[in-house]
This record gives sequence, structure tokens and C-alpha cells, in this order.
Amino acid sequence: MPGSASWPGSVSCGSPHTGARAAFGKPGYAEVPRGLGIFGTGEVLVAEDNRRIIGTVMLEPFHRFSEIARNPGEAEVRALAVAPHEQRRGAGRALVAAVIERAAVRGAYRLLVSTQAAMTTAEHLYRLAGVHPAARA
Repeated sequence: MPGSASWPGSVSCGSPHTGARAAFGKPGYAEVPRGLGIFGTGEVLVAEDNRRIIGTVMLEPFHRFSEIARNPGEAEVRALAVAPHEQRRGAGRALVAAVIERAAVRGAYRLLVSTQAAMTTAEHLYRLAGVHPAARA
């Protein structure tokens, strides 16, 4: 998947176990997508620039243990993160666009996100794309 018009990198897709190798300078961050994808139904999309992972987002289609999705037409968007030194270059927008596209391919007609109060940038990107937070943790 190509990047956005303002961001020349690429977005690719993998499992939570193979796509979680980005730490973004935060000890233990790679475990976040792995933990969220424990049931094996999710996909991690990664933003790369010059073969370096600089961002991630996870798509978790509905399954019987879904945290907020309640039917097969819904999917959860989780763990949107872009390395601090790479922010404001379009990678986050490219990841949100790519996860919306992947959800549609997988048959989801409604995307749900759960955010925390400190996640104002992620909320802004979701809202720009027409995805509104379903819950605040």
C-alpha cells in the first residue's frame, strides 16, 4: 500500500507477531500489538520509511472475545502509534487510511476505536477520516 501524497513511505500488513518489531524508543511497546493480537485474528499495518518501521496500527476484526466490536460487520482499530521523531509527516494519516481500506476488504462496515485522554493526536486523525471513538478507556 503506498503512502499518502505528503508522505513518501509505504504501509504494509502482517500478523501481530511479525509486525510488532517496532519499539519507538518505548521499552516493551512491541508487546502491545502482540498482546492485542493474541487471538490471531488481527493484522498489524506498519509504516516504513527507508526500510525502518516508524508507525503501526492494528485491525482487529470481530471475534467472540472482541472488546468493543459486537457483530461481524464491526472491527476494532487499535494501537495507532508513530515514532515521535517521525510525526507530522503523514505516516499517521497513511496508516489510518490503510486500516480503513483493510477493514473494508475484510467486510467491516463499522470501525470502532477506544482511546485514552492523552491520545488527542490519534483521535484527531481518526476524526479526520470519519472514524469516531466508541469508548474512552
